[in-house]
Amino acid sequence: MPDWHPNWIDLSFDHAKATAAAAECRASARAIDSALDGLAGLPATDHWVGAYKDDWSDDQGPTRTDLTGTRDDLRALARAIDQAAADARAEQAHREGERERWFEEARTETEAGPVPTGPRGPR
Repeated sequence: MPDWHPNWIDLSFDHAKATAAAAECRASARAIDSALDGLAGLPATDHWVGAYKDDWSDDQGPTRTDLTGTRDDLRALARAIDQAAADARAEQAHREGERERWFEEARTETEAGPVPTGPRGPR
């Protein structure tokens, strides 16, 4: 038997949920883009006067900044989820490859027969 052991436990990762979560992040980011586009094209504000127009105008910059930051964070989160899924697939493939390598070494050792030993161990 080989003198090392692979990780026998399969990696637990729900790829379907990860895919769905990343898709939701991207959909939310697209919705924010639509909202930002909508804010830019409000013609009614050209005719507004008074405190409400002032409030609207004052809030535009911070609102756009917050929405843009949230949109960018959602896109970054989607990429991170995609990367985690890719890493999980790679780790599972690595574990399966190591198991195969262990079984191949065990077969090779078994086919070679017992190792002769002497007073100082295997020869």
